[in-house]
Amino acid sequence: MRILSWNINGLPSCLKSGAFEPLRTYQADAICLQEIRTRAEPVILEGYRHYWHHSIRDKYSGTAMLLREEPLRVHYGLTDDFDDSEGRAITAELRDFFLVNVYVPNSQQTFYRHAYRREWDAVLRAYVRDLLYDKPVVICGDFNVARESIDIYPENMRLYWAEQGYASESGLTWKRCWRKGCRTPIGRCTPASAVIPGGATVCTSEKRGAGGGWTTFLFRMR
Repeated sequence: MRILSWNINGLPSCLKSGAFEPLRTYQADAICLQEIRTRAEPVILEGYRHYWHHSIRDKYSGTAMLLREEPLRVHYGLTDDFDDSEGRAITAELRDFFLVNVYVPNSQQTFYRHAYRREWDAVLRAYVRDLLYDKPVVICGDFNVARESIDIYPENMRLYWAEQGYASESGLTWKRCWRKGCRTPIGRCTPASAVIPGGATVCTSEKRGAGGGWTTFLFRMR
């Protein structure tokens, strides 16, 4: 099964620029989008079922999932008792596994959302743990964290968000996931040195390859 994940940093601008057209060549079974920043629900690509989880705040956050085959069920948010009014998570139950698309909140420059970020991380781990009682889980999306310093463009390491995403406590969440038995394909394909593209590569000035590689996949078996 072929799954694509992309922080598009605004769906309207990507549609206007035709950024989704190259995706047709991949023939993906699932396309997971983060930071759609709109409450509109256009047809992004023909041949896919579209599922949306919007933020109650317009032009902010939000996730979407495009699936070729109809899922067994779709769940919006994380646990039932946790407020996901920012539209940061969608789960599709497929035949062999759960596919979870997340846009993890950022602690922000002054760390005023750091407590919320920590709570979100904890709820996500608990949510995935419960899913594992039924079948394996694939988590993809923008985790707002860099696994290694190589995942951030060197010139950007001095910026506040680079420190938060790699050197701060937010980075510990990633390490906790590894200790909990998650796996990622990054270790197999990341070279010793690289230029890492940003999230909405086609739509923004990050197309020169100077962002942070914070969009990734985690696999957790039973």
